[in-house]
Amino acid sequence: MFVGILFIAMTALLFFPGAALAVQHHGGMEGLVSHEIGHVLFMAGLIMFLVWIRGYHEKGWPAFRSSLFLLLLWNVLTFSGHLLYEMQDGSGFIRDGGRTVAFHAGSAADLYLYLTRFDHVLLLPAMIFLFIALRQWSSVSVVVKGPEMVPAPMSDDRGER
Repeated sequence: MFVGILFIAMTALLFFPGAALAVQHHGGMEGLVSHEIGHVLFMAGLIMFLVWIRGYHEKGWPAFRSSLFLLLLWNVLTFSGHLLYEMQDGSGFIRDGGRTVAFHAGSAADLYLYLTRFDHVLLLPAMIFLFIALRQWSSVSVVVKGPEMVPAPMSDDRGER
């Protein structure tokens, strides 16, 4: 019953979408600063994780490393895009009826700002690499022994080890 209601609700959202509100402005300067601090902490965590797993070459780890690297690039792109957006004067935005309908890139900084809006070009492959890594890991059984991970012996046909 619940699954049927959920399916009907999701289908209704596809045919009658509301505002996505995917890009929201933060309240005041403190909202932007706390958001940017979040990006910096996320970048630091990704860098530490990439350094920590640099020696892992078993199945799944290269795809996971690619995912982390793309997420790091996304963070750098988005962080710099936020800063550029705050520094530009808004004259490049062409508005019609209160909505932004176009953007005129008059300088290299404007062009870079425009390109930062295409962050999905980095996020989508990052999620695909993460999915690939998770699929590869789900097909491998491992035993953790100290700081190293070693493949566990595979079970025989009866499910015993």
